[in-house]
Amino acid sequence: MNLIKIKYLLLVVITFIWTMPLLAQNNPKTPKQKRILETFLDGQNKPVYPPADVYTPTGYWFFDGALNTPNEKSDIRPKSPRVLASNGTDESGFISTNYEINGLQKVKVGFIGFKADNGPFAVEVLVSADKGKTWKSLGTKAGDPTKEEETIAEFVLDKPSKGSYRVKIANASAPKPNRLNRINITEVQLIYEE
Repeated sequence: MNLIKIKYLLLVVITFIWTMPLLAQNNPKTPKQKRILETFLDGQNKPVYPPADVYTPTGYWFFDGALNTPNEKSDIRPKSPRVLASNGTDESGFISTNYEINGLQKVKVGFIGFKADNGPFAVEVLVSADKGKTWKSLGTKAGDPTKEEETIAEFVLDKPSKGSYRVKIANASAPKPNRLNRINITEVQLIYEE
């Protein structure tokens, strides 16, 4: 009787070992979420609003109608990019990645408005799958109207894919004259899956 049990157990073990590679192929690993966190604290100084590239530890960003300085007393903190209307016009000032994020799933943006600037303020997040030639909006979020608390807004891609995207954060304050209101961007989280 013990010999039958041993043979049966050996048969089960061999079958299990033989089917392991097949099970692994049918059950791929669940993608793991990762994030790129950019606070701009270690970013290059940009003391003027006209368009220019800005180097940060995560890569190059493009600033248009935005600056990054260590010494503006009215900023929420040093080195939090200040986004205004582009070059003082009613076009939206923005910051955008000059690099692609593979498998981008969502974007989180921390921001706060300048107390000295009257009126509401908001940011819009856009993504580009063609290296910045065209942009698709992920939505607009208004900030805390009291300008006392930082707002953390989350923007999710409708149909995330394994494609590569650039990200743009724009001043979307409305009505358009409010785009002259300054907004500090305190952090950007780019959440992606590998």
